[in-house]
Amino acid sequence: MPFKSLDEVIALNQFDLDLKSLFYPRIMFIENALKSYAIEAVLQDAKSENLDDIFEKPITDYRSLKKGSMAYHNSYSKRMALKVKINNVLINSYNHSSNNIVNYFFDSDKNIPIWQY
Repeated sequence: MPFKSLDEVIALNQFDLDLKSLFYPRIMFIENALKSYAIEAVLQDAKSENLDDIFEKPITDYRSLKKGSMAYHNSYSKRMALKVKINNVLINSYNHSSNNIVNYFFDSDKNIPIWQY
């Protein structure tokens, strides 16, 4: 359906913006609540806020799979890919000095707690 005028295009664009502004804060609230809940569950399971401990305790689903199987391989690969992504974000933050908290932990040779990620 072609638009008959520029006013129709502008009105549709304004409607789209209004709709997004109505739902966006609610969606972000739900997303943040889910993230917080997931982090709390992981911390309770690991009994630590250290990422290395978390990778050794809660993020071990691959261990329930048959070693050598494709499912084991895929699960372990996803686990390692997650670790690489996290480390890349930290390295990028450190190299560009964009995150003083990351710099503090790296420069102090301390583990970065998960709440910082």
